Amino acid sequence: MPGNVKTELPLFPPTEMAHFAEPYKKWAPEPYSQLPGPPGPFGVMVGDESPPPIIRIMHIMSMFDDIFEEASTHVMSDKGADMVERSFKIWFGIAPVSEARWKAKRLNEESNIEEALATIQVVIDVFDYLRKPAVQGQLRHVYNKIWAEFNVFQDACKALHTQRGEPVPDWSLTKLWEEYNKLHFEFIFNQSRTWTFQRLNILYGNWKSRFIAKCMSGPVIDATQAIIIIDRYAMMIMTKICDMYVQADLYIHERTDGFIKLGHYHPSFAAVNAPKAELDGVYAAIEDQRVSAVRATMQKVFDDRVAQRHRVMPFPDFIEARCLLVDREWTHKKLQSELENPLEMGMEPWVRELMDEKVERFGFVIYRLSYEGSDEEWKDFLGKLEDGLGSGWEDIIGADNIRGKAMLHWIDGREKDITEGDLVAARNSFNTFKETPDFPTGLSKTIFLAITLQSRKSFLSVPPTPVDQQEDYRGLLQAVSAGFTASNDTTPDPAQRTKPYTKGYDGTFKIIDQLIWTDLFAMSFQAVQNPETYWALAAQHPWGVYVGPTTGVRRRIWREMNGLVGGLVQAGRAVGLGR
Repeated sequence: MPGNVKTELPLFPPTEMAHFAEPYKKWAPEPYSQLPGPPGPFGVMVGDESPPPIIRIMHIMSMFDDIFEEASTHVMSDKGADMVERSFKIWFGIAPVSEARWKAKRLNEESNIEEALATIQVVIDVFDYLRKPAVQGQLRHVYNKIWAEFNVFQDACKALHTQRGEPVPDWSLTKLWEEYNKLHFEFIFNQSRTWTFQRLNILYGNWKSRFIAKCMSGPVIDATQAIIIIDRYAMMIMTKICDMYVQADLYIHERTDGFIKLGHYHPSFAAVNAPKAELDGVYAAIEDQRVSAVRATMQKVFDDRVAQRHRVMPFPDFIEARCLLVDREWTHKKLQSELENPLEMGMEPWVRELMDEKVERFGFVIYRLSYEGSDEEWKDFLGKLEDGLGSGWEDIIGADNIRGKAMLHWIDGREKDITEGDLVAARNSFNTFKETPDFPTGLSKTIFLAITLQSRKSFLSVPPTPVDQQEDYRGLLQAVSAGFTASNDTTPDPAQRTKPYTKGYDGTFKIIDQLIWTDLFAMSFQAVQNPETYWALAAQHPWGVYVGPTTGVRRRIWREMNGLVGGLVQAGRAVGLGR
């Protein structure tokens, strides 16, 4: 179960799985054997005969894609691709930005506070999106429909056992479904709250220390008088962080209103066939009431604190703003336990699954497509590559238990008659190789890596950059989607037409070494990886390299860099790193 929790409920027995994969008509007693097909578009039934239960449930699960439709339909917008990428990471309990990347980008330093806060704000924005009535309505609809399908299936199984004169089974798929979702929502929200509050706490502490040091730096006039210097910029940052504390507390919460037997079940939700807009309105009223109650509580505690301070220890007006900030900090600490007693991040699901002793290895096939240089130069490059790949594991919980299983299976392109840098030929070779018995178990069959001349030069000749930008310019690898085929929307037979990709996307993207395991493989392992989204994010970088989800702050800097003639971009192109 999510969060590494072991269920105490009876498990679904393998002996019943055959029924789960067969049409009701073949095994279930009446009336279950007469079930019609699931509703299709506009409520029209798809066929007179019900498909197997598992197909009915997969049909419902396909609706889940609509949850992120707003972000994915704007994948090429300034914010859309980042929202998609970070939403999927959050949904699967993966850190929005790994500790290694946070430290590499020096986001705790004062000079990078704007990007640090923007990075955290994107996470808060994801949950603000997920709490919208339309999105919650879709989540509620999918959950309840699947619950109903499980309920029908287990009732049919009970009827079958009763018909045979056998004991009624004690397992319950609906209860397992309820417990799974309860633990799933608790896990992903606890992961995100912990990640968010840990970083806000560090940033607030850093800027509070700066603020206090500035206050104490004024000259002392005599034993009873001194000049106090107020750091207005630090106060502005601390106020912004306090605002984000409120947003995080309001938005990063599990919401299961209207989920059958899982959350607050308002009587109006009982009308499961009511129009979605009506049910969404019920949720919206509950959510507005919840947010208003939290804000009102915070305001009352704050007002009481200010009133008490004015009675007991009044201060001159010129430092009232500073005192109000202290009052607000005190209010947050009283109402938000994470500030004084921060939670701990849990192990990410992909790490936990790879710890299984049955998993012998995981990783990627990697092609050498750069052939120039001596053996010593290649050996030197491999050392730098190994160091870069290893740097991404920092502070990943459980990493020490799986790092030894990580594997790159090297293929020298020369042995496959692949010309230097030919990614198309490498893709053809890979697709043939993955179908053979020699393909190593545990390695990705959807993505492979390649070392091109550009990759090698990125490890050997990175141009000088400002300190706060160095970790956006490091060794890179070429990632290649194995399933990519060129778009063709003109084929006469619609069934043979391929998906129209975004202009410029060729099924490849560049990615920095530090993200190979904890981002690329982690997302691939969860089967939610979308190479085109990676490419869209990479396209925003001056060198066209994926460096993880970004922010408007960083993209603004990149746009400014792109406009500088003779600047960093041209320096990169001079050593073969530009597009």
